[in-house]
Amino acid sequence: MTKYTCPMPPQVLKDEPGKCPLCGMALVPLSNSSAAHEHNAAREHPGDTSLLKINKK
Repeated sequence: MTKYTCPMPPQVLKDEPGKCPLCGMALVPLSNSSAAHEHNAAREHPGDTSLLKINKK
């Protein structure tokens, strides 16, 4: 099952696409286990920006 999160406040996690209830941005899918792991780390340590990883495409 695909989970969706917000790129800005990563503590938002939903079962379906839509808009973030905190900032209004479109939710994006967590596409693999690595992304899910990073999402969970960001939720557990929201003030620790060293846990965030940005991939350029």
